[in-house]
Amino acid sequence: MIQWFYDLKIAAKLILGFVIVAVIAGVVGVVGIVNINNINVADTALYEENALGLEYAGKADIFYERIRFNIAKILLIEDTYQHDVYINNITNCTAKVEELFVKYEEGVVSEVDRAQVDALKGQWDKYKSIIDTFVKFMQTGQYEQAKNLAFGEGSKVGDSLQEPFDNLLLYNTDGAEIRSDNNSKLAKTAKIAMIIVIVAGIIIAIVLGFFISRIISVPINRMVEAADKLAIGDINVNIEADSEDEIGSLAESFRKMIENIRS
Repeated sequence: MIQWFYDLKIAAKLILGFVIVAVIAGVVGVVGIVNINNINVADTALYEENALGLEYAGKADIFYERIRFNIAKILLIEDTYQHDVYINNITNCTAKVEELFVKYEEGVVSEVDRAQVDALKGQWDKYKSIIDTFVKFMQTGQYEQAKNLAFGEGSKVGDSLQEPFDNLLLYNTDGAEIRSDNNSKLAKTAKIAMIIVIVAGIIIAIVLGFFISRIISVPINRMVEAADKLAIGDINVNIEADSEDEIGSLAESFRKMIENIRS
C-alpha cells in the first residue's frame, strides 16, 4: 500500500517528510488563530454589548438622579438669581440622558434588551415632558405650579423610572457575568484543542521521522553486514532490493557484485 513511498528517491522522501511536518505546523497555527479570533470576538461582544451597556445605562441613571437633585434644590432656594444655574443643570443633564440612550441603543442586539430599553424610554419620555413643563413654569415665575408639578406627578413618574433603570443595569450585569463564564469555557476549550493538535503533530512528526529513517537505515545496515561477511570470505550472503530508490539501485548493484564473486 505504501510501496510508492519506498520507491521515491531519498530526496523526495525527505522533502515529503518536511512538507508533512510543515503542514502539521500550519494546522497548529490555523487552529491557534481560529481560537484566538473566537476569543477576541467573544471579548468584543462582552465589551460592546455588556460593558458599554453598563457604562451608558449607569451614566444615564446618574444624570437622571442629578436632574431630580437640581429640581429639589431649585425649589428650596429662595434666591431667584440662582434659578438659572439649576435650570441650566437640569437642561444639560436631560440632554446627556438622551445622548446616552442613543449610544445604548446602538449596541442593542437582543429582543430582551430592546424590551428593557423600550420600557425605560417610555417612562423617560413621560418624565422628560414633565421636566420641560417644570422648566417653563420656573422660567415664567410660576413657582407654585412648578412646585405642585414636581412634588405631584413629577415625583410619581420620577419614582417609577428607577425600576426600569435598575432592570437595565441588572440585565447588563447578569449578561456580562454569563458572557464572562462562556468566554472562560471558550478559552479552556481552545486550550484543550491546541494541546490535542500540538501533541498529535508531535507524535506524527516523530513517527514520520522514525519511519523515514528506518526506510533509509535498515537496507544500508543489511548491506554493511553483507560487506563485512564478504570481507572475511563469506560469499553466502543475499541482498534483496525492496525499493526502486537510490538504496534499491545500490542493493541491486551489490547483489550483482556478489553473484560475480560467486562465479
